[in-house]
Amino acid sequence: MLTLIENRTVTGSTVRIGDAVPIGGDHHEVVDLRTLPGMRKMLVFADGSYYVLPSGAPITVTRARVAGARARRVR
Repeated sequence: MLTLIENRTVTGSTVRIGDAVPIGGDHHEVVDLRTLPGMRKMLVFADGSYYVLPSGAPITVTRARVAGARARRVR
């Protein structure tokens, strides 16, 4: 299977585990997400550091996906 790497702009409601977030020139892989009061998200990275994403704040992430795979809708 072919894996595509794409840059996307996401918010706290669309960020996913596995996304890579550029902070200080380095990319940090999200390994856990926690919801905080005020609709904020805590992004926990593989190296143990974290980042609190304010509600509605856009960030650019790098996301891998399998070519030809369609996203499943959750109902």
